[in-house]
Amino acid sequence: MITVDDVTAPAAWRLYRATVTEAFVLCPREPRRPCPLHSINADHRTPVLPWLRGE
Repeated sequence: MITVDDVTAPAAWRLYRATVTEAFVLCPREPRRPCPLHSINADHRTPVLPWLRGE
């Protein structure tokens, strides 16, 4: 079991809470080819909504 002492200074581990307001993934494409969806010939990110997954 993890206790508060395990995750507060001077412990090596910390416990954080985060809220996602935006999420992005690197748009998949073949190397040296434009992205078929966006026609962009460079690495780029596309927004995702992980909290709506499966809907």
